[in-house]
Amino acid sequence: IGTAATAAATNADVPLLLGIAVCSAIFVFVGNLIANLLYGVFDPGSERGSVDKRQIWNRAILVALWCPLQSYIWQGSFLGISMDPSCYDTNYADKFISPGSKHWFGTDFVGRDMFYRCIKGLSNSLIVGILASVVSSVIALAAGIASAVLGGRVDRCVNWCVDLCMGLPHLVLLILISFMMGKGGRESR
Repeated sequence: IGTAATAAATNADVPLLLGIAVCSAIFVFVGNLIANLLYGVFDPGSERGSVDKRQIWNRAILVALWCPLQSYIWQGSFLGISMDPSCYDTNYADKFISPGSKHWFGTDFVGRDMFYRCIKGLSNSLIVGILASVVSSVIALAAGIASAVLGGRVDRCVNWCVDLCMGLPHLVLLILISFMMGKGGRESR
């Protein structure tokens, strides 16, 4: 996702950036919603009889709002996968058209339909996100099983790899900030 976002930022590909941002926000929202719903069901501190009807009603409303939203997002992603490339292709005759019935979000400076580009960016982001989560889950499962079964040095190696991965985003962020700031903020003569 980072490589796609960097390439999109370099090429001023706004729909792809928007798709990445929307997908990231939706995954965070959905994850928090599922965690909250599961916590309400499996909370060890509450007894079954102590849940009042208003809490159940609020959760039912959340689920009722969440399901159509998810349906809309997944339909859009499947539409993006099966979409004909001519829908978002370059068409110089349609440059800078305002939003309307033919082009819902309008067109850009080379005549590409912005709505179809957003849908394609959304589907690409969902596919990359799902594949990344599946691959990382399989790797984590294999490392966890190996660490639990073999123990000793394997456990220490797995813990070292986890610590390395946990610290890496901070290092990358610090390197990027230092790169953007230049050589210590002073000009070299």
